[in-house]
Amino acid sequence: MEKLIDLVYLDHYQCETFGVGYFESSQLNISCRELRESKDYDAGHKKLFDTYPDCVFHLAREEGDGPGWYTWSLL
Repeated sequence: MEKLIDLVYLDHYQCETFGVGYFESSQLNISCRELRESKDYDAGHKKLFDTYPDCVFHLAREEGDGPGWYTWSLL
């Protein structure tokens, strides 16, 4: 089985829409469906979201992480 991506990317617009930081430490709980529909994601992201279509992700980033990149876990 192909490995799923470790990080989820949120662009500036998504960060503003969801009220989280692009550069700052932030956390967000969001449904996979809502996240997938918020942007035209690449194949790696789509595979991750489609693996857990009815689940909620907990996304978290620290200030030193790459801009817009969040680690994910299932709630």
